[in-house]
Amino acid sequence: MPMQSRDEIVYRRAKLSDVTALVEYRVRFLNELHSHVENDETKVVRESLLRYLAKAIRSGDFVAWIAELNGKIVATSGMVVWQKPAGYGGVESGRLGYLLNFYTVPGERGKGIATGS
Repeated sequence: MPMQSRDEIVYRRAKLSDVTALVEYRVRFLNELHSHVENDETKVVRESLLRYLAKAIRSGDFVAWIAELNGKIVATSGMVVWQKPAGYGGVESGRLGYLLNFYTVPGERGKGIATGS
């Protein structure tokens, strides 16, 4: 069940139906990070992300969380999950995760949405 807090923020796990929004927010994140303007390369990135996320969410190799404010997505996060051979030092299952794609729309930044406060 989605977690709800003040100001009608709802946190929920992303579904396949959210792939388009996840792509949009990933591209916004990359554009801001690299001061990149939309161009032909962006189109290639979008298409690649659509294919990847549709497959990886379905398989569980990518998990994303979404924050919605009054029904509108205002923040996203993601985690790539992969399998590696088990080893010593606390990785018995061999499953690891890499956190990425933390993005909040500019107008909602600094309000604690991504901090859980």
